Amino acid sequence: MVEKKNLDFLQFKDWKIKIENEIGKEEWTVCYHSKKDNVEDTLIYCGLIPNKLRKKSLENTDWELNVGDGKPGIIECYSEKRRISKYYRYSSEEGYEPLIIKRFFGNKKPYLEISEEFRLYFDLYEDRQKSKFRKIHDDGEEEDVILIQENEINIKTKFIKEYLTIKNMTFVFYFDFDRFSPYSITDLGVEEGSSEIKHDDLFYYLYISGMKGFCADEKKSLFRLHGKKLIFGYKNKKDFEAIKEKEKFAEFIIGLDEKFTEKYFTCDSEKLSNFYGKNFGNPNFLTPIYFTRDVLTKYFNQPEKYTINDGNIFYEGFWTLKIDNNHPNYVVVFLKDLAVLPYKEQLYWKSYNVYSDEGISETSWSRNFRAEWTNPEAADLVFKQKYTEFNTKWFEKYGWYFFLPLESKDIFHLKSLHVPLTNDQKEFDDQVLSLVKVLIDSINEKEISKGLILEENAKGIDKLEAFLESRNLHFDGMILFIRNLQELRSTGCAHRKGSKYVKAISNFNQEEKELSRVFERILANCIKIINSFATYFLTKD
Repeated sequence: MVEKKNLDFLQFKDWKIKIENEIGKEEWTVCYHSKKDNVEDTLIYCGLIPNKLRKKSLENTDWELNVGDGKPGIIECYSEKRRISKYYRYSSEEGYEPLIIKRFFGNKKPYLEISEEFRLYFDLYEDRQKSKFRKIHDDGEEEDVILIQENEINIKTKFIKEYLTIKNMTFVFYFDFDRFSPYSITDLGVEEGSSEIKHDDLFYYLYISGMKGFCADEKKSLFRLHGKKLIFGYKNKKDFEAIKEKEKFAEFIIGLDEKFTEKYFTCDSEKLSNFYGKNFGNPNFLTPIYFTRDVLTKYFNQPEKYTINDGNIFYEGFWTLKIDNNHPNYVVVFLKDLAVLPYKEQLYWKSYNVYSDEGISETSWSRNFRAEWTNPEAADLVFKQKYTEFNTKWFEKYGWYFFLPLESKDIFHLKSLHVPLTNDQKEFDDQVLSLVKVLIDSINEKEISKGLILEENAKGIDKLEAFLESRNLHFDGMILFIRNLQELRSTGCAHRKGSKYVKAISNFNQEEKELSRVFERILANCIKIINSFATYFLTKD
């Protein structure tokens, strides 16, 4: 007698459990699968039928759509001896639609395609290298929706169910499985014949037969599981997560009440007042909302996605948030501007929201209420502005860059350069490293060394000092500062910290305990250096 586990396998106990209890309820739904070997022949397919045809579909186990069906075509019929030709998008009078289309081209290799309507409805991005389709959400997050292999396609179930709801259709999971045994049905102890299983959402049969007259040595019995299962959409269209998020706006702290308790109000611009009487009595759309400065950490840490400029955060292709990042203590955003963020991003900002009555920075006031062009105030923003302007003007005058442009893999050192948002040592070290990379390591040693007599093994700063001296410029304090900055990077970032680091940091901290303030002073000196170079090299003929 054959072992029970082998007989369970032949009678599809595994697939029966999966079909009855799991298909349509898991995160992913297999929409196409094809496998064939000496043990089994497996085919899974799918199709869409109008909701009104659910009952009719379950009258039998026949498939409404077979592999290869569903392409546009013309159906001909006769009426009163007259031939009538009618075009159907899916070659179906009943309204059946494919979700997966297998295309055949004679002697060419066939391939699978996903319904164009499905892809366009969800606006899916095709990642051909990884054979998948992704949904790019409003906040820039990417979600896998369709996974494609040569003989299998899986689609995330929640997208199928939304699609069904919108179209008032039902997903039909078709399956046709054959399994073979080298034992006869007599040896297996089973009877030849078929049995049916039918529920409100599925109908299948199990057929058992002896392999009579062929493949007798290898396959003496056949077990076949054939049928379909229906998967329904949502009962309510409001269940869609995407629709829910578009309707949501977070609330932020707008002040204190008479009991000094924080008051909150939505950033939905339709509910805010303006200067023309709209929503009189509600908070003004230009109410300043305050956030701790470490709200920017997320964006500085992902420079490949986000760019923080003077006055805004830019996420290319998704959103631009206007901010006041010249404020010395907070990041300030007008209440109405927070509404441009996706809801999940609003919640991120809300977690850093605090109360303050300090007002906005002078720079923001001049730009927003006086309509004046104003330079930034914050040291990191000033440095990046001066650095970029100086390098551009130097190239225009001399035909080469004083600071070599950063390679693509290093550009983040300039993009994410900032006054530390916390008193964390790692953040301080990272910013010192980036500053040295853009200010010292990027000096164009090849160009400034031309015509100079240098000592053997002269370093970059030695070459800079010789370059300045060759033009009768003696900036002893400046060169000392640059050497100290290089030493701070070497002892604090490149090696284990020890007594040399204590000495190096003492050149800058002057008993200052706040590392952010130390870095501000370092940047202030770097700005003086660039201003001095601009004065001596760019303002004179």
